[in-house]
Amino acid sequence: MPILGTVASSYLQSTTSYFSIATVTLNSSSSSVSFSSIPSTYKHLQLRIMALGTDTTATNGINIQVNGDTGNNYARHLVQGYSGGVDAYSITSTDRLQFFGYRGGLRTTYPTVAIIDLFDYANTNKFKTGRALAGNTFNGNATPVTGEMQFSSGVWLNTNAISSLNVYISGTSFAQYSSFALYGMKGA
Repeated sequence: MPILGTVASSYLQSTTSYFSIATVTLNSSSSSVSFSSIPSTYKHLQLRIMALGTDTTATNGINIQVNGDTGNNYARHLVQGYSGGVDAYSITSTDRLQFFGYRGGLRTTYPTVAIIDLFDYANTNKFKTGRALAGNTFNGNATPVTGEMQFSSGVWLNTNAISSLNVYISGTSFAQYSSFALYGMKGA
């Protein structure tokens, strides 16, 4: 029988801590949610979203523009699985980061959830990259897909620190009760 050693408690502790910066829950539908005056005191940012759309059929997405930049200074790619199969795509020279959308989009009844990490957001020596894991299910009740899951990443081709984020939905609005929580992450 092998002898089991003990693990120092410092190895069991997380090296990353999350600190709430701001939370927005919509009282009515809105085409966008903005976070401004983001402090530069954290290592990374994390945005957690639970959202509904106001359209029952639109193929729309969760989009982000950084620091009010509406120019073609972004690139993104994704891998996704959905009820009809799997695919991947990439887009360069675009006007936003899109961390969810393409097939089914956000609908009125079944929420989409997303966790978006923005790395080294205050570092002025590199472009800003992000990644997201997002998904939803329509419980078999929607076309063109009945649910989807996406892993995506993107880059803002700018070395400025991120001080504001505009989160918006294409083609429709976020529905009442959609929730957006921004966290600062310290540690590695």
